[in-house]
Amino acid sequence: MKTPKILNSINEDTICYFQSSINYTILLLENGKTMISGYNIKVFETLYENSNFIKVNRSNLVNVSFIQKAFVEKMLALSCSSMAMQ
Repeated sequence: MKTPKILNSINEDTICYFQSSINYTILLLENGKTMISGYNIKVFETLYENSNFIKVNRSNLVNVSFIQKAFVEKMLALSCSSMAMQ
């Protein structure tokens, strides 16, 4: 499988999470920047299946290094984002 070019310019450890958006994937980085890839999230799931990333629902692949809290209500608080992920 070809590696998406967007990953050549960023370090894996700085990716907070991948979020699916129809046929695109939005990457949120540690510094708060977002990037958009023309690849769907399945490509990133395959690339990072043996890595620090877990799929928390159908549309989010999260770097476990950025998880601050996990709530009983099936929500996550991430250190790189002000929003809680369900």
